[in-house]
Amino acid sequence: MKNLYTVIPILGVLVLFLSCARENPVTAVDADVVPDLVQTALQEKYPEAGEVEWYQSGNKFEAEFEADDRETTVLFNKRGKLLMTETELEEGDLPQSVRDYLAANYPDHPIEEADKEENRKGLFYEVELMIDGQEVELRFDADGNFIEAEKEEAEQ
Repeated sequence: MKNLYTVIPILGVLVLFLSCARENPVTAVDADVVPDLVQTALQEKYPEAGEVEWYQSGNKFEAEFEADDRETTVLFNKRGKLLMTETELEEGDLPQSVRDYLAANYPDHPIEEADKEENRKGLFYEVELMIDGQEVELRFDADGNFIEAEKEEAEQ
């Protein structure tokens, strides 16, 4: 079950990354392809990063790794500027307002995945539920206020 909680966030981020980069396909790459500026930025920000899996789409580089026993994904531009961080969360790590919203609106739908995302627009919480066989992603702001629900496209 723990492996499922590790694999699901990775797949979710890859689907997001793929959907944002349709013109530039996402490709797994060896670390020697990743610019030194990007690798240095990762080491400075996450010195505890374990084994890193690298992906590239155009001029952007994504690193996936475990830090503090949590699956973490970061996105850098080719100059090493951090564009996005996504960290796996346990249900108990979500703000109380998010948990209250889920209990009130989706009491019969357990959380499939929960993440904290930080990007240029701010901090957000994302929760994935399975509703009638369809993955639904709920987004909340930094204070835990509901923003939107989005059905995930079925994987082909």
